Amino acid sequence: MAFQSALRCLENIPVLGHLLAAGYACSDGRTKAERAGLKATMGLVMAPVNLVAEIADEATRKRSKQLDTATLTARPDWMKRHHRKSLRAICLPGAHNAGTFRVSKRLKRAPLVDGWSRCQKVDIYRQLLSGVRFVDVRVMTFGHEVWTCADHVRGVKLEEVLRRVRDFVTDHPSEVVIVHIGAAEEQRSVDWTACHVIVQQLFRDRLIPEHMRDMPIGDIVDQGKNVIISGMNGFSYSWQQIQYRWPNKDSPGEMADHLRTTLTEMALYRPTWLFWYRAECTPSSPMYVRSFGGLPGLVASRYGTEKFDSVEDLALATNYSVLEVLTGLTRIPFNILSIDFVHDFVIERIVRMNETPPAGPGGGGSFRISSIELSGDEYDLDEVFLQPQQQQRQQQSAAVQRQLLNTTTMSNHGAVNISFDFRGRLPVPPIQVKETTM
Repeated sequence: MAFQSALRCLENIPVLGHLLAAGYACSDGRTKAERAGLKATMGLVMAPVNLVAEIADEATRKRSKQLDTATLTARPDWMKRHHRKSLRAICLPGAHNAGTFRVSKRLKRAPLVDGWSRCQKVDIYRQLLSGVRFVDVRVMTFGHEVWTCADHVRGVKLEEVLRRVRDFVTDHPSEVVIVHIGAAEEQRSVDWTACHVIVQQLFRDRLIPEHMRDMPIGDIVDQGKNVIISGMNGFSYSWQQIQYRWPNKDSPGEMADHLRTTLTEMALYRPTWLFWYRAECTPSSPMYVRSFGGLPGLVASRYGTEKFDSVEDLALATNYSVLEVLTGLTRIPFNILSIDFVHDFVIERIVRMNETPPAGPGGGGSFRISSIELSGDEYDLDEVFLQPQQQQRQQQSAAVQRQLLNTTTMSNHGAVNISFDFRGRLPVPPIQVKETTM
């Protein structure tokens, strides 16, 4: 870290900064090369001021802990071990802005924009091969084609992303991949009809309809269906019931606190929809300015933002915080957890946590009655139903009600209280209830 700080300070010196920029460019450090070149050029006028300001900024800089860069391990068929579960019973690792692994065009003329817009490093197939099963892309229409995008850059064509998804599920038919296609935050125009045409051409019979969400994964893929599309409102095959939560924080520490709070809430409330947690930090304008360094960076530091070189640098700290939170858990209640610059350690942790048997019958308090055995005189049940206590009816019906069983199913994060009510005619004989896992 001290060596990197020294290099950042030397970037302010003319000629020397230009040499550093050339070195960064040769090592595929495009953002660093652009930054060093601009600082060295500015140094022709104000090198002493910028150099002193940079030294002061680096001396007072506080650094969040970061994950080391790790090679992605191949996990091409990890879902095969969970074919008896439904999608609601597992958590899928996700890639945020997955189509920005390659920048094809800048949409705004601003320095360092590539490094502060690009959110992934490897292509779609390698993301999926590493274990990612949720691909999040933002799209825009440019000319007559649909492209992925993020903030101020254009990524690859949507067709390229979806074609690589199709290649993966063809090579690995045991896996299910969710592709979320959303409009860019800047509200750029999107030709949704063109998106629909691409989806139909590439997937058609592979698309999983939303009514199959509670089916075992094995039963779904056995029908040759292994792709879910979401985000495309107005199209029948696009899943609508995916609830997401976005921290919208620029600090890894604040994001981790938000993640812990969400986990606590999930102990009390489990949504009936798929739940997607976006575990990525949102860079702020002061953070962007501070990354430039020199006098502008020192001024931006007064706004309390931490200093990062790019989204990738920020993601290493964010993913460390995510992994730290997940390490304290044995089971994760989310169905999707997406991150920037997918990291092998986070993917491995999520995949391993899916191996943990669900707490309680049916996984987190959900189970069904498979049979009811009656003993004694013949007895007809008018109605049998599973009813959460908090939703009990306020008024008693005319029928005789007798609560026979009230159990509490414990999970890793809290308790779920469930009551069985059996309604019928007295006298009530002994009843045996058999339970089977969903």
